[in-house]
Amino acid sequence: MAHIDLHTEQWIDQYLRRELTEEQAIAFEARLREDPELLEEVMLRKDIVVGIRVAEHRLMRARLEQIRRSVEKGQNIPTPTASRQKHLLYLTAAVAGLSVLGLLLYYLLF
Repeated sequence: MAHIDLHTEQWIDQYLRRELTEEQAIAFEARLREDPELLEEVMLRKDIVVGIRVAEHRLMRARLEQIRRSVEKGQNIPTPTASRQKHLLYLTAAVAGLSVLGLLLYYLLF
């Protein structure tokens, strides 16, 4: 894959966050049709974003399930301490990192 300049990096990020105007999005999509390497990079980054969102969703569901069980047992709802919040942040980062690594390996091997 060729090196992507900072300007293109910004366009990719804005495109994936849907921050481009309609005209900008149309122009960028035309560029994607003409540049398969750029399209591949955008798809890879989209997969990474989706992987991160899935990991965050799973963490949220686990936390809600923990709260539900606590409420059913009549226990106080546990509130995360600062160290617990830090642990969850590291866990989220680890899951995201593994997702990125897995996607990169997938694209490199297949």
